[in-house]
Amino acid sequence: MAAFLRNIQRRMISVSAVSAVYLLLLAGLPLLAPACLFADLVRARLRFPVFRFYCFLLFMLAWECFGVAAAFGLWLLHAASAFQLHAAYIRANYRLQWFWGASLARVSVWLFRLQLEVEHAADILPGGAFYFFRHTSFADTILPVYFISQPHGLRLRYVLKRELLWDPCLDIVGQRLPNRFVARDGSDVEALDAVGQLAGGMGPQDGVLIFPEGTRFSPSKRENLLRKMRADPSDWRLPYAERWRQVLPPKLGGPLALLRHAPEADVVFCAHTGLEAASSVRSVLNGGLIGARIRIRFWRIPAAEVPAREEDRARWLFEQWNEVNAFAEASAARTSEESKA
Repeated sequence: MAAFLRNIQRRMISVSAVSAVYLLLLAGLPLLAPACLFADLVRARLRFPVFRFYCFLLFMLAWECFGVAAAFGLWLLHAASAFQLHAAYIRANYRLQWFWGASLARVSVWLFRLQLEVEHAADILPGGAFYFFRHTSFADTILPVYFISQPHGLRLRYVLKRELLWDPCLDIVGQRLPNRFVARDGSDVEALDAVGQLAGGMGPQDGVLIFPEGTRFSPSKRENLLRKMRADPSDWRLPYAERWRQVLPPKLGGPLALLRHAPEADVVFCAHTGLEAASSVRSVLNGGLIGARIRIRFWRIPAAEVPAREEDRARWLFEQWNEVNAFAEASAARTSEESKA
């Protein structure tokens, strides 16, 4: 009952806030749109990043309102069932999630003129696997829907940070589906066990997605983590973390819990670059995202090649994260060369 009341209280605040901001931006359209264009012209930003951001924000908030209304409609449609737990209700919520997330991704690609390059997309299939993604910005959370869920009909179970419950659509639909919202520091032992349980009963159309870093990468976060790790020079993770310039060390709790519960599952890694410019509003307003080349690479590790011992699995995960960092560094170097050409 306490959790139910917290959900209701949070949703009253988040839905009201999203609706109010959307109505304000919409009502101010005759003034705000010219003001954004004028700001771009004054700064000689002829690709109009401020205006594009305003358009994106307007669409995103409208899409949030649509998602909440559609979720309520699904609840009404299936209200006759016992607590809306039957298979048709779950399928309908998955379809809503796919449509909502993929539409948001498509609008972002079109509005910011993003260029997408994907390597080894065939490694996405089959399902029944774990998907370990690099994390650089909020935009990362819609990549799996755009590239995995909607194109292939895979029902991904997400491990997400608890703060995302303040997004109304992620909160309402996300909690109807088998997802877990956990503390970023991985300190909740019960939550880690619940993460592991996500692996139970996976079929060929299912999968579990987790961001092993636990938070978005930034140079300052990297330095803070290194400072803490250097307090114990014997920590075997330290040489890896000092070598990596583009990623954070993976948190072991969630990934190892998944591998412990389903050692028969393959692991698919996803390294990507280009969305770093979406990590802050300032960068987007300065035009860093416009025309960005988003490079994405998948690779699959068969379950038979994942070590059986947990200690070995931890080191194996760090070795795979070496590949993620190498891809990110190589992509950054290519982007730098292309900008000079």
